Amino acid sequence: MAKASVAHDAHVAEPEAQNTFLTLNGFESKHYPVLTLPPEIVSEIFLRCIPPYPLYPPFAGPGSPTILTHICRQWREIALSTPHLWRAIAFPGSAMRMPLDDPLLSDLLSRSGSCRLALKLIAIPSESQWAVMGAHCARLEFLKYMVMTTTIYPPYGVGTPMPHLRELNIWLDEDLDSDGAKIAWELPLLHSAILNDFAAQCLILPWAQLTVLGLVRVYLSECTPVLKQTPNLEVCELELYFDLEVGNLSSVTLPRLKALVFKAPNSNVPSTAEHVREVLWVFITPALRILRIPERFLGPTPQSSLASFMTDSGCSSLQTVCITGFRKRVPSTLYQEALPRTVAVSFEDMP
Repeated sequence: MAKASVAHDAHVAEPEAQNTFLTLNGFESKHYPVLTLPPEIVSEIFLRCIPPYPLYPPFAGPGSPTILTHICRQWREIALSTPHLWRAIAFPGSAMRMPLDDPLLSDLLSRSGSCRLALKLIAIPSESQWAVMGAHCARLEFLKYMVMTTTIYPPYGVGTPMPHLRELNIWLDEDLDSDGAKIAWELPLLHSAILNDFAAQCLILPWAQLTVLGLVRVYLSECTPVLKQTPNLEVCELELYFDLEVGNLSSVTLPRLKALVFKAPNSNVPSTAEHVREVLWVFITPALRILRIPERFLGPTPQSSLASFMTDSGCSSLQTVCITGFRKRVPSTLYQEALPRTVAVSFEDMP
């Protein structure tokens, strides 16, 4: 009986195997003339293999434009002659320590031709490397620069004129020996800046033209001198430490601010009602629509603090309030009861 079953299965399987073989032969007999596509089409396909500008593709490996040069000679030539493939470059710290020789760096930056550039530096380049990069500063449109360790002040590139720079994200090491010197930076098109505390103290930017500003790991007393120079801000994000001693801070009016985001860095300093009053009261934001704030920034009666803030700052157009972080003080319903019905309240748990 078992032998008969095996024989039957073999009889059924044989035609299936023949059909599979014929199908495979059919595929082999067909031609897929990818290499006959016009270079313009191949270039467009390549551009869809990397993130849209100004997002940064990987420096090397899968997802990087470099890997497109490893497929065949024809595609390598097309990739190298497509400037838009190379206009966003993120140099990892390992790339700065290889060392990346100057001719290779020059070749990499030159591949983008006359296109605008987005550059991300996680480690400070050497003097010779920056000499190569400096030749392309006039094309920079987006710059993220993390200067963690250096004895040079100002660090290479900081203060160099960049006439087309629109967005700046810079982190300066607090151990830099600045001797109190400030750096004026000519950036006529700059509209967005993200700075850590030391960068905010050292740099003189065209504050009045900014519409987006992020200040990271700062005290409120460090924020207000900068914020008073930014009347055109529409989006502001502050990662705040609490001052151990809250002084008399004057209010800051941001007439065009639409979104205000508070974040809390890891800190052992507890929040108090005094801190909350100062944090909220300092902002006069009549056009505010979106507010995100950790509950622990709101003191013992968070719902009352929010209601007072809305009244005192004149933000009658407020539409959305998001309470972030751990909530331990009041039920969710009390927030909505304390605010107008036109304000949508949501909650987002964060460590």
